[in-house]
Amino acid sequence: MSKPLISLCMIVKDEQDSLARCLTSVKGIVDEMIVVDTGSSDTTINIARDFGCKVYQVPWNNDFSQARNVAMDKANGEWILLMDADEELVEEDCRKVIGLTHEDAEGYFFQVLSYIGEYAGSDVVSNLNLKLVRNCEQYRFIGAIHEQLASVITRVNPEAKLRISDVRVYHYGYLRYNVEKQHKRQRNIAILEEQLVRYPGEAFIMYNLGNEYFALGNYEKALNLYKEVLKDLNPHLGYASKIYIQATLCLQRLGRYGEALEIIQKGLKDFPKLTDLVYIKSDIYHQLGLYSQALRGFKQCVDMGEAPLLYAFLLGVGGYRSYAAMGEIYEELKDYEMAYKHYLYALQQKPDFLEPIYRIGHILFLLLEPEQALNKLEQYFDSTANSKLILADILFCEHRYDISIDYIEKAAQDIELSPKFLYLKAQCLMHLDRFEEAYRCLIDIPSDIPYYPAALKDIVWCFWMQQQWEDAEVAIYFMEQQSLPSHIIDVYKAFFAILKQSDAIQALSGGDESSREYEKIIFEILDRLLGFKRFELFERALNLLNLIDSDDVLMQLGKLYYRYGYSVLAREELLRSIKAFEVYDGESLDMLKSLLGQKV
Repeated sequence: MSKPLISLCMIVKDEQDSLARCLTSVKGIVDEMIVVDTGSSDTTINIARDFGCKVYQVPWNNDFSQARNVAMDKANGEWILLMDADEELVEEDCRKVIGLTHEDAEGYFFQVLSYIGEYAGSDVVSNLNLKLVRNCEQYRFIGAIHEQLASVITRVNPEAKLRISDVRVYHYGYLRYNVEKQHKRQRNIAILEEQLVRYPGEAFIMYNLGNEYFALGNYEKALNLYKEVLKDLNPHLGYASKIYIQATLCLQRLGRYGEALEIIQKGLKDFPKLTDLVYIKSDIYHQLGLYSQALRGFKQCVDMGEAPLLYAFLLGVGGYRSYAAMGEIYEELKDYEMAYKHYLYALQQKPDFLEPIYRIGHILFLLLEPEQALNKLEQYFDSTANSKLILADILFCEHRYDISIDYIEKAAQDIELSPKFLYLKAQCLMHLDRFEEAYRCLIDIPSDIPYYPAALKDIVWCFWMQQQWEDAEVAIYFMEQQSLPSHIIDVYKAFFAILKQSDAIQALSGGDESSREYEKIIFEILDRLLGFKRFELFERALNLLNLIDSDDVLMQLGKLYYRYGYSVLAREELLRSIKAFEVYDGESLDMLKSLLGQKV
């Protein structure tokens, strides 16, 4: 029997939702599949065995390298393909992998495209990971987490050639739902902090720890770690360009634009072809209202094209993302023709990039009669169920709930609606005052998806709008049992008391931070009541604002009125906010400028 050419090596734990997709993507090009399980309690092992994998079970010792090396020790192939269960080899690139095994390199980096956010869409970041290596007993991973192999290979074999290939791998593990479900961030932080105690000041550990805090939205903590690494950064390190990108993104999100621009300037000296930094700089100019500079910057991004694979991180900045950003600026400037043109450029470069088509839909409904707008919008779609659902979502965003639900129901004739679109259907029904039908949709939303907490809240709304008080009380109790955040429960109970005209209503404030949390939920309620056109209930709900201690409620109320086109009320509240509390921001001043027809 001839020696296998490629052995797949994986480590897994509780990956029943992802493993089959990964194994399906590679089964046609590997000759054996090695799976090391570190303690699964679901059906992961059964799935692996169904695919013909050789499964080995080992205890988890908080050390990814140790587990990966067990898998590599079991491999018999000339080459080893390293994959994670939450990854998928791009189908068109499978045959390329076979071709690489006939060359003289010791290993190949693949482009790993990680989806981020709520779902696998256009929010993607790119990294190069060593995925295919020769099977040599001296080539083994080091590092408890974010384990390294390339440095080992080059140390063992200084003449080794490690090459960058154009093979792509999709990575789903950083989608918000997957991260939260497996508590990956907390696990990673615990291991990294332990490593940092053992190896104080180790730059690579600080960089990876910063990435974990960044992903959790703790930008201050992430930034402090990045800054430590930047103090003595070797630009030849593989992650050096990413440090500049991540640090500037932190500063941008913290509103510290001057510092961000300084780091960008330093980064471009080390990496003059790093389009990502030019894109972030242009985005900052956009946020600052410096439209001319922003447009020049995004045009420069297009002229530069994507950064070299070795440095690139933000996918699309050398093309479709920059075109879309220019479209947004032109739209803000009310130059709808130029905005439309740039959104089209973005779509031409990446047809599955959905953000521009949503903006095109908005422009069409803004400028044309509804029937004309719909006819023109339909030209961008085929007749598949998926296209109908995207159209439905666009129409929902444009408040065309009646047409949106028509497209959802047409799509449902061909496919079973996913929870996302079942939830969208419920939203349309609620806006059409069809609350009983909406309720029947909402109770079919499974508890293990991101929309479930929102569905629980909407069930309460269905009962409220039909004045089914006993059912609403039970539904709020169920929300509480499902461990929804306490500030949501408190506000819902307070509004319920107002609806029942109860005297037992308590203040909600418990400090500045809690007031902000309460305020957010209160304005969600006010927003929804205006959307439902329940004006009498809206007037009663305004009493919720008396239960919190916040100086910016008048400004937020003015903004809410402005968004719904109630100009007189918006002007009154925004002016009251300035006069009574001296509270305003750039957005509220822009609104006042529009309302008053003069500079403020």
